[in-house]
Amino acid sequence: MEKKRRKRGENSYLNDFHPNLAGEYIYSGTLYACALDETAQRGMRRVLAALAAVQLAAVIASGSIPAPGMQNSFYIILPFLGELIAAVSTAWAIFKLGSDWNAVREYIYERTVPALPRRALAAAILAFLGILCEGIHLALAGHGGRLFYAVLYFIFKVLSILCALTIRRTMLHTNWAKVPKCDKQ
Repeated sequence: MEKKRRKRGENSYLNDFHPNLAGEYIYSGTLYACALDETAQRGMRRVLAALAAVQLAAVIASGSIPAPGMQNSFYIILPFLGELIAAVSTAWAIFKLGSDWNAVREYIYERTVPALPRRALAAAILAFLGILCEGIHLALAGHGGRLFYAVLYFIFKVLSILCALTIRRTMLHTNWAKVPKCDKQ
């Protein structure tokens, strides 16, 4: 009888799926659960989703206004693009984590829970870098009659930083544990 080769690398989680008698694939790998009770989990999911939405809206809004330097200075546009990617990645990880925190599959857990604080920190650092670069631009070139948009840009960046750091702190203070095999049925 020929042995099936096991996948290695990025798609190795597929080894945790096995067909049952009906031909459906059942996940038999490790599950993780959040240590909070159901109401606290629901509240935390809502808070994280709201923070990610506000952060993403603030990042998009900061790039959509005609702030000085956002239309022609690469050293302001590059941190914005990095922040946008990090904010989208953070929001996607929160969405990917799902709504049932009592049974999160291992491959989803590994790609979301440990990565979320790093992604949020990257977004906060890039937003701070955007503030710093905009400040340099204002010091060197002036506001060009768009002081209102410069202030609005700073407000959106500070809002983005606050959301990102709150997401980071929330995820770092959330306890996760492996679910014992007997509790998975």
